[in-house]
Amino acid sequence: MTTDDAFGLTAPDPAGPSQSVKYRQGVVKLFNPITLENTVDVGGTVFANLPLLGVAEAASLDTGSVVGLLMLQSERGGVTYVILGRLVTPASAAAQQAITLLGSYNHVAVVATLESSSSTTLGDLTTVGPTIPDVLIGASGKCEVSVSAYIAISAVTLAPASAHMAFSIAGATVQAATIPNSLSIDGALNNGINATRSFLVEGLTPGRHTFRAQYAVTGGTAGFAGRTLKVQAL
Repeated sequence: MTTDDAFGLTAPDPAGPSQSVKYRQGVVKLFNPITLENTVDVGGTVFANLPLLGVAEAASLDTGSVVGLLMLQSERGGVTYVILGRLVTPASAAAQQAITLLGSYNHVAVVATLESSSSTTLGDLTTVGPTIPDVLIGASGKCEVSVSAYIAISAVTLAPASAHMAFSIAGATVQAATIPNSLSIDGALNNGINATRSFLVEGLTPGRHTFRAQYAVTGGTAGFAGRTLKVQAL
Protein backbone atom coordinates (compact mmCIF):
# COMPACT_ATOMS: atom_id res chain seq x y z
CA MET A 1 0.00 0.00 0.00
CA THR A 2 1.39 3.37 -1.02
CA THR A 3 1.61 6.04 1.65
CA ASP A 4 2.17 9.76 1.45
CA ASP A 5 5.60 9.20 3.00
CA ALA A 6 6.62 7.19 -0.09
CA PHE A 7 6.43 10.41 -2.06
CA GLY A 8 7.96 12.58 0.63
CA LEU A 9 4.71 14.54 1.03
CA THR A 10 4.99 14.59 4.81
CA ALA A 11 8.73 15.20 4.91
CA PRO A 12 9.98 18.43 6.51
CA ASP A 13 10.60 21.45 4.30
CA PRO A 14 14.06 21.58 2.77
CA ALA A 15 16.56 24.08 4.13
CA GLY A 16 16.60 27.59 2.68
CA PRO A 17 14.12 30.43 2.30
CA SER A 18 10.70 29.77 0.79
CA GLN A 19 8.76 31.92 -1.66
CA SER A 20 5.12 32.88 -1.67
CA VAL A 21 3.33 32.03 -4.92
CA LYS A 22 0.42 33.85 -6.55
CA TYR A 23 -1.25 33.50 -9.94
CA ARG A 24 -1.58 36.27 -12.54
CA GLN A 25 -2.36 36.57 -16.23
CA GLY A 26 -0.56 38.59 -18.86
CA VAL A 27 -0.61 39.32 -22.59
CA VAL A 28 2.41 38.68 -24.79
CA LYS A 29 3.43 41.85 -26.64
CA LEU A 30 6.45 40.45 -28.47
CA PHE A 31 7.88 36.95 -28.66
CA ASN A 32 10.96 35.60 -30.46
CA PRO A 33 10.52 31.83 -31.02
CA ILE A 34 14.24 31.36 -31.70
CA THR A 35 15.73 33.03 -28.61
CA LEU A 36 12.58 33.00 -26.41
CA GLU A 37 13.06 36.74 -25.77
CA ASN A 38 9.72 38.29 -24.83
CA THR A 39 7.80 41.26 -23.50
CA VAL A 40 4.61 40.65 -21.51
CA ASP A 41 1.99 43.12 -20.32
CA VAL A 42 0.93 42.29 -16.75
CA GLY A 43 -1.85 44.58 -15.54
CA GLY A 44 -0.57 47.50 -17.60
CA THR A 45 3.11 47.04 -16.73
CA VAL A 46 5.32 45.63 -19.47
CA PHE A 47 8.06 43.20 -18.41
CA ALA A 48 10.95 42.11 -20.63
CA ASN A 49 12.34 38.58 -20.94
CA LEU A 50 10.33 36.76 -18.31
CA PRO A 51 11.62 33.22 -17.66
CA LEU A 52 9.53 30.30 -18.94
CA LEU A 53 8.61 27.26 -16.88
CA GLY A 54 7.77 25.06 -19.91
CA VAL A 55 10.17 25.68 -22.78
CA ALA A 56 8.45 23.16 -25.08
CA GLU A 57 5.14 25.03 -24.67
CA ALA A 58 6.83 28.20 -25.95
CA ALA A 59 6.10 26.90 -29.46
CA SER A 60 2.46 27.98 -28.99
CA LEU A 61 3.26 31.57 -27.94
CA ASP A 62 2.72 34.53 -30.24
CA THR A 63 1.99 38.24 -30.05
CA GLY A 64 -1.36 38.70 -28.31
CA SER A 65 -1.29 35.34 -26.53
CA VAL A 66 -2.85 35.31 -23.06
CA VAL A 67 -0.52 33.51 -20.67
CA GLY A 68 -0.71 32.27 -17.12
CA LEU A 69 1.99 33.60 -14.79
CA LEU A 70 3.41 32.52 -11.47
CA MET A 71 4.25 35.47 -9.25
CA LEU A 72 7.06 34.46 -6.90
CA GLN A 73 7.68 36.75 -3.93
CA SER A 74 10.83 36.33 -1.86
CA GLU A 75 11.02 36.88 1.88
CA ARG A 76 12.66 40.23 1.15
CA GLY A 77 9.71 41.33 -0.97
CA GLY A 78 11.26 40.88 -4.42
CA VAL A 79 8.82 39.72 -7.13
CA THR A 80 9.57 37.48 -10.12
CA TYR A 81 7.07 36.51 -12.81
CA VAL A 82 7.40 33.17 -14.61
CA ILE A 83 5.42 32.26 -17.75
CA LEU A 84 3.48 29.03 -17.17
CA GLY A 85 1.95 28.64 -20.61
CA ARG A 86 -0.71 29.89 -22.98
CA LEU A 87 -4.38 30.05 -21.96
CA VAL A 88 -6.96 29.25 -24.66
CA THR A 89 -10.64 28.31 -24.71
CA PRO A 90 -11.31 24.96 -26.42
CA ALA A 91 -12.73 25.23 -29.96
CA SER A 92 -11.87 28.94 -30.15
CA ALA A 93 -9.85 30.77 -32.80
CA ALA A 94 -7.03 31.16 -30.28
CA ALA A 95 -7.02 27.40 -29.67
CA GLN A 96 -6.80 26.71 -33.40
CA GLN A 97 -3.96 29.18 -33.79
CA ALA A 98 -2.07 27.61 -30.88
CA ILE A 99 -2.45 24.15 -32.42
CA THR A 100 -1.23 25.50 -35.76
CA LEU A 101 1.84 27.00 -34.11
CA LEU A 102 2.59 23.74 -32.29
CA GLY A 103 2.53 21.95 -35.64
CA SER A 104 4.57 24.59 -37.43
CA TYR A 105 7.76 22.56 -37.11
CA ASN A 106 6.36 19.97 -39.54
CA HIS A 107 5.62 21.01 -43.12
CA VAL A 108 4.44 19.00 -46.13
CA ALA A 109 3.70 20.09 -49.71
CA VAL A 110 2.59 17.94 -52.67
CA VAL A 111 2.35 18.34 -56.45
CA ALA A 112 0.44 15.36 -57.84
CA THR A 113 0.72 16.19 -61.56
CA LEU A 114 2.94 13.98 -63.75
CA GLU A 115 5.47 16.21 -65.52
CA SER A 116 8.68 15.45 -67.40
CA SER A 117 12.16 16.88 -67.75
CA SER A 118 15.25 16.26 -69.87
CA SER A 119 17.29 19.08 -68.33
CA THR A 120 20.76 18.02 -67.22
CA THR A 121 20.87 20.82 -64.63
CA LEU A 122 18.63 20.97 -61.59
CA GLY A 123 15.64 23.25 -62.08
CA ASP A 124 11.86 23.55 -61.99
CA LEU A 125 9.24 21.53 -63.82
CA THR A 126 6.25 23.18 -65.50
CA THR A 127 4.48 23.19 -62.14
CA VAL A 128 7.08 24.59 -59.78
CA GLY A 129 7.75 22.78 -56.56
CA PRO A 130 6.46 21.52 -54.30
CA THR A 131 7.53 24.57 -52.31
CA ILE A 132 7.37 25.08 -48.55
CA PRO A 133 7.78 28.71 -47.44
CA ASP A 134 8.22 30.24 -44.00
CA VAL A 135 9.90 27.31 -42.26
CA LEU A 136 11.26 28.52 -38.91
CA ILE A 137 14.66 27.01 -38.15
CA GLY A 138 15.59 27.34 -34.49
CA ALA A 139 18.86 27.75 -32.67
CA SER A 140 19.93 24.17 -33.49
CA GLY A 141 20.29 25.13 -37.16
CA LYS A 142 18.96 21.70 -38.12
CA CYS A 143 16.06 20.19 -40.02
CA GLU A 144 15.13 16.93 -41.69
CA VAL A 145 14.12 17.13 -45.35
CA SER A 146 12.38 14.26 -47.17
CA VAL A 147 11.67 14.07 -50.90
CA SER A 148 9.29 11.51 -52.40
CA ALA A 149 7.98 10.81 -55.90
CA TYR A 150 7.09 8.26 -58.54
CA ILE A 151 9.94 8.60 -61.05
CA ALA A 152 9.94 6.85 -64.45
CA ILE A 153 12.47 6.94 -67.29
CA SER A 154 10.45 7.67 -70.48
CA ALA A 155 13.28 8.10 -73.00
CA VAL A 156 16.95 7.08 -73.09
CA THR A 157 19.59 8.85 -75.17
CA LEU A 158 22.61 7.56 -73.26
CA ALA A 159 22.19 4.45 -71.14
CA PRO A 160 21.80 4.22 -68.29
CA ALA A 161 19.66 7.31 -67.88
CA SER A 162 19.35 8.84 -64.40
CA ALA A 163 16.70 11.07 -62.84
CA HIS A 164 17.05 13.25 -59.75
CA MET A 165 14.72 15.11 -57.36
CA ALA A 166 16.60 17.48 -55.07
CA PHE A 167 15.78 20.60 -53.03
CA SER A 168 17.02 24.17 -52.74
CA ILE A 169 16.93 26.42 -49.68
CA ALA A 170 16.39 30.20 -49.62
CA GLY A 171 15.90 32.75 -46.87
CA ALA A 172 18.10 33.11 -43.81
CA THR A 173 20.35 30.48 -45.42
CA VAL A 174 20.81 30.00 -49.18
CA GLN A 175 21.76 26.57 -50.53
CA ALA A 176 21.46 25.47 -54.14
CA ALA A 177 20.00 22.05 -54.97
CA THR A 178 22.67 19.39 -55.59
CA ILE A 179 22.70 15.92 -57.13
CA PRO A 180 24.35 14.31 -54.05
CA ASN A 181 21.41 15.54 -51.97
CA SER A 182 18.73 14.10 -54.22
CA LEU A 183 16.40 11.16 -54.67
CA SER A 184 17.86 9.44 -57.73
CA ILE A 185 17.20 6.45 -59.97
CA ASP A 186 19.26 4.91 -62.76
CA GLY A 187 17.67 2.68 -65.33
CA ALA A 188 16.52 1.75 -68.78
CA LEU A 189 13.44 2.80 -70.73
CA ASN A 190 10.18 2.64 -68.75
CA ASN A 191 12.02 1.86 -65.55
CA GLY A 192 10.01 3.49 -62.71
CA ILE A 193 9.91 3.49 -58.95
CA ASN A 194 8.11 5.01 -55.97
CA ALA A 195 10.72 6.13 -53.47
CA THR A 196 11.59 8.46 -50.60
CA ARG A 197 14.91 9.77 -49.37
CA SER A 198 15.56 11.81 -46.23
CA PHE A 199 18.39 14.17 -45.36
CA LEU A 200 19.63 15.75 -42.13
CA VAL A 201 20.45 19.37 -42.95
CA GLU A 202 22.74 21.15 -40.50
CA GLY A 203 24.44 24.52 -40.16
CA LEU A 204 21.43 26.64 -41.13
CA THR A 205 21.15 30.19 -39.85
CA PRO A 206 18.23 30.45 -37.38
CA GLY A 207 15.28 32.18 -39.03
CA ARG A 208 12.74 31.72 -41.84
CA HIS A 209 13.50 29.54 -44.86
CA THR A 210 11.85 28.42 -48.10
CA PHE A 211 12.43 24.89 -49.43
CA ARG A 212 11.71 23.97 -53.08
CA ALA A 213 12.03 20.71 -54.99
CA GLN A 214 14.00 20.77 -58.25
CA TYR A 215 14.73 18.17 -60.93
CA ALA A 216 17.33 16.98 -63.44
CA VAL A 217 17.77 14.08 -65.88
CA THR A 218 20.94 12.84 -67.56
CA GLY A 219 20.94 10.61 -70.64
CA GLY A 220 17.25 10.88 -71.44
CA THR A 221 13.83 12.04 -70.24
CA ALA A 222 12.00 11.17 -67.01
CA GLY A 223 8.58 11.83 -65.55
CA PHE A 224 7.90 12.79 -61.94
CA ALA A 225 4.50 12.31 -60.23
CA GLY A 226 3.18 12.52 -56.69
CA ARG A 227 6.03 14.85 -55.84
CA THR A 228 6.17 15.35 -52.07
CA LEU A 229 8.45 17.57 -50.00
CA LYS A 230 8.51 17.37 -46.22
CA VAL A 231 10.52 19.54 -43.82
CA GLN A 232 10.73 19.02 -40.07
CA ALA A 233 12.57 21.61 -38.02
CA LEU A 234 14.65 20.01 -35.26
